[in-house]
Amino acid sequence: MKVILSHQNIDFDGIASMIAAKKLYPDAILAISDKLDRSVTPYMAIYRDLFQFSSYQDVHWDTVTTLILVDVASISRTGIPTDELIDDVPIKIYDHHPPFTYQSNHRIEEVGATVTLLIEDLTNKNLSLTKDEVNLFGLGLYSDTGNFTFHSTTSRDFEAAAFLMKNGLDIEIVNRFVTPVLTEGEQQLFNTLFKSQTTHYLDGLHIIIASYEQDRFQNGLSSLTEKLLDTSSADGIIVIVKMGKHVHIVCRASSSRINFQSFIKNIGGGGHTQAASAMIKNATIEESVATVRKQLATIIEKAVLAEDIMSSPVKTIREDEKISDAKEAMIRFGHTGFPVLNEDSQLVGIISRRDVDKAMHHRYGHAPIKGYMTRDIITLPHTATMEEIQRDMMTHNIGRIPIMKGDKVVGIVSRSNIISHLQKNNLKDSKPDLIEKLKGTLDSEQYQLLSLIGKEADRFGVKAYLVGGFVRDLFLERPNEDVDVVIEGDGIGFAQTLATTHGGEVNPHETFGTATWTTENHLKIDIVTCRTEYYEESAALPTVKASNIHEDLTRRDFTINAMALSISEHSFGELLDDYQGLKDLKAKKIRILHPMSFVEDPTRIFRAVRFATRFGYNLDKETARLAKEAATPLGQLSQTRLLHEIFLIHEEAADLTPYKMLEDLNVWNTLFGHQPRKSSWKHVENLLTKPNVDVFEVILALCLPLSSWETLITSFITTAKSRSFVEGLKSFRALQLDSTNRLNDWHELLHGIKDDVLEFISLDPLYPHQATLQLYLKKRRELTPLLTGHDLIELGLKPGPSFRELLLSLESKQMEENLLTKNEAVNWVLEEINKIEASQ
Repeated sequence: MKVILSHQNIDFDGIASMIAAKKLYPDAILAISDKLDRSVTPYMAIYRDLFQFSSYQDVHWDTVTTLILVDVASISRTGIPTDELIDDVPIKIYDHHPPFTYQSNHRIEEVGATVTLLIEDLTNKNLSLTKDEVNLFGLGLYSDTGNFTFHSTTSRDFEAAAFLMKNGLDIEIVNRFVTPVLTEGEQQLFNTLFKSQTTHYLDGLHIIIASYEQDRFQNGLSSLTEKLLDTSSADGIIVIVKMGKHVHIVCRASSSRINFQSFIKNIGGGGHTQAASAMIKNATIEESVATVRKQLATIIEKAVLAEDIMSSPVKTIREDEKISDAKEAMIRFGHTGFPVLNEDSQLVGIISRRDVDKAMHHRYGHAPIKGYMTRDIITLPHTATMEEIQRDMMTHNIGRIPIMKGDKVVGIVSRSNIISHLQKNNLKDSKPDLIEKLKGTLDSEQYQLLSLIGKEADRFGVKAYLVGGFVRDLFLERPNEDVDVVIEGDGIGFAQTLATTHGGEVNPHETFGTATWTTENHLKIDIVTCRTEYYEESAALPTVKASNIHEDLTRRDFTINAMALSISEHSFGELLDDYQGLKDLKAKKIRILHPMSFVEDPTRIFRAVRFATRFGYNLDKETARLAKEAATPLGQLSQTRLLHEIFLIHEEAADLTPYKMLEDLNVWNTLFGHQPRKSSWKHVENLLTKPNVDVFEVILALCLPLSSWETLITSFITTAKSRSFVEGLKSFRALQLDSTNRLNDWHELLHGIKDDVLEFISLDPLYPHQATLQLYLKKRRELTPLLTGHDLIELGLKPGPSFRELLLSLESKQMEENLLTKNEAVNWVLEEINKIEASQ
């Protein structure tokens, strides 16, 4: 017998998940505890008869062959008589509470509600749902995600909701039962708990503890706890109520720095990071409150300080510079404001885009910045917490705050820094996996070296990262030996510190802000300073300046190449993903970072195609559109850069795919003035069957049918080999050849043209004598001369022009198989000599 069950004090997610599991396991029975969550009671009073529930007392537990647990991972939390079960009864688990596991017999995954997992399975099996089932699933989904506002909510929950909406979800029913009105008894308990609140201040956070003792059990403590938190300004709340013999503890939090998991686990409970509960049996209220207070500090995670999230070094501007200078700098670096310094490098103001636009509107671009800057500056010390920063931003309605260390500006925190940090928090669960990937990718010596560099980075006061392609390939589990360490700070100075402390030598490159540190064990690692870049004009090479990690990522080409992995000791293994590159990796998508990306650097169009080819990805729809629109600036690139980018694509190509992608992006039309013809594509397809075909031949094939092909291809001739190839092609096209001619005639005409040119022509579908040329080329390659110049000398001939004529004639005879042996060749040469002598 199979039994489906959930936890005691079952809530809507538990009930919904049980019914969904019944759809998947129709031969199982539903066993429900008599203890229901307060929010579920009104619903069950109306709808219980729709579903066939058995009470725990009605189940013969010694006959159970399989247990299916939903919304719970521990049998002890179900309240069933475990001593009556047979030994090692198989268990299948559906749950969304951590720790998460991916065992084949369990689905314990990170979603907002357990019913989401079961809805996915129902969808995959195309099982139909009744109206009542849809509404119940909606109640489970909406209640456990807090109407999709809880931190644990995922995109999968939204997809599950969309599925329910398509199947007729009644939102009115959801609203009616998810947020029920408090009963008189609940209101009294709420008031009592409200009055008993005590506030505890821990590392900048406010935690409330409310406690009470009553004789009878009362449901709905979770809802009361949430309402208490909503009516306070606290960051978290712990409610402790003794009901009868047992103490019930419910925890809720609104700050991401609060994590109840280890705390609640220590007292025998479970739940999420910011919503958890437990029951302590046969305990006093005093003992329980003392236990909670003793472990209170364990729920607080380390404060995030301004120095942890600020952008540094800071781009500043002088107060005596012109408004037009500020505008140009904002456009150049993509900033919306700058701190303003006086001649003593002291902070005296902030100039924003709005200030600049207003001054420019009134034609005061020539005026000094100090006349338009904001002098009433809100600053914070480098030790300010994230909560303090957010509070000041909201209080003063400002988008950036200069961060001070003494009287010096050491950084700036903007809204984007806040968002980036919050996004990084969402990625922190991947940290252990990334560390394991790093260990698996690098050898132990390299890994230890990176760990050492991370520790030294903390000591030196800088932040160290692995960036770009290495991080991308780490996720893709592809080899990548390009391990550069990017430093937010003085990269060269840091490299010199490493050498001073741990030995080895440093080779600095001041122009680029980079240095190569060679360790005493002869390991080499490049230390690179974070950089930003701007383009003076389209297709020009960028101007590069030192910057911070966020701007360093901003200058990258695509989202999948704009991720950074921290190796600083305090944050080792944390992923920085400002542009959601990991999401695009999973979606197999190539997406640019900025709308002007292709305009600034058109070679990124080729790189987009190259990465799409390498990984089998597609270009994001908007990225493809912007690439098409930006094709025109390709004409401003040097042919050397163009040829290099096409060569790199060619190195990745196995078929026509990347070249066709370039056609879709309007590249060939821009370069040639016409789209390549069908015959050209067939020619290229034929060429790609050759081993090691030259990229120059591919470009030549694409433009060959055009009347202007000689002019077009000239700009791509960058080597003696390509120049010789074109000259050979032109020589061939000047010849009059016919398939009726004998092979010796062909040889007389073509002996001076190289094999690669002839093969190129033989693969052109438009060439009328393809078969004959291919036969000639085959014969020529198989030809082994019967005589050499040395043989002619032994026959008494003197070296001269006649040598070449005789040997060429001899090869032509061999082509037609008129001469088969060396003796026949000697006799033929002697006859020819006699003829020449007789004619003289």
